[in-house]
Amino acid sequence: MFDKKACGRRLKQLRMDKNMHQDEVATEMGISADTVSKLEQGKRSPSATMVCILANYYKTTADYILFGVARDGCAGNEWISELSVDKRRRVERMIEELKGLVE
Repeated sequence: MFDKKACGRRLKQLRMDKNMHQDEVATEMGISADTVSKLEQGKRSPSATMVCILANYYKTTADYILFGVARDGCAGNEWISELSVDKRRRVERMIEELKGLVE
């Protein structure tokens, strides 16, 4: 079962492992510092798109972010984290559109 607070603790630990502040992560990801804060406090659940972006940014898996399940050697879509903010947002919109087609 998904636990927002546990998810938030994992996100905070991932950020701290990179020795970064919330505002730095927010700037690099193109989101607000308030969003980062609410995610880390477990006051907000990440969308499916956000989970993918976070997993790529922190070089981990969606399973780890959501449920704490670590998978060694899992290759993700690291290329997303290399995109500019504008291109990343376009990819996010495209993912949302694709999700709408399969629902």
